[in-house]
Amino acid sequence: RDIARRYNIRKIEVLQKLALYLIYNMGMGLNISRMAELVGSNRTTILELLAHLKEVYLIFTSSSFSFSPNERMNTTRPKKVYCVDNGFFAAIKTKGSKDFAKKIKNAVYQQLRFRWGAEIFYWKNKIEIDFVLEDGFPIGIVVDKMDTDKEIYRLFYYMNQHNLNKGLLISWNKLQIMEENERKILILPLWLFLTKSQEDVMNYYEAG
Repeated sequence: RDIARRYNIRKIEVLQKLALYLIYNMGMGLNISRMAELVGSNRTTILELLAHLKEVYLIFTSSSFSFSPNERMNTTRPKKVYCVDNGFFAAIKTKGSKDFAKKIKNAVYQQLRFRWGAEIFYWKNKIEIDFVLEDGFPIGIVVDKMDTDKEIYRLFYYMNQHNLNKGLLISWNKLQIMEENERKILILPLWLFLTKSQEDVMNYYEAG
């Protein structure tokens, strides 16, 4: 209601439904038309409310990555949404494996944005990389340890495509460096990643 008063929003119910939808779907791509349909509104209103929620730092969005600034601005790929605090998500959802994965991704986003001060993107072209920094540095996430090899493959594929020599994989409890053709992937446990600055993490590549 504070947001509604600040921006003189009369459709409070639409705002509430939209905020809940965005928090529940953190880490997912935004479909504006679908959101408008679900909350009983229209695209114009949804875009306005989305802008207000971003202005008060309740939600954040990440765009599709490209080394070209023009391509970043003009991409037709959907933006992904993240929330300022996992506590909002916990307040509206019960525990489940998919919910757990969302909370991990959101926690990683928060660390990258608030502690690393990074501008954050994602990349999707045959495969998907969860997070990409402005310089192209890729960051993947493993929620289920059975998916570790798949995520390592994705990172090496992306690094080969863009001629990059470093990548990062957030795991549950593994600390390791994988090397292939002079390209290195640092695998860090989530708990350790959440305690480290960007400089600290980069030092692992030299130490390894």
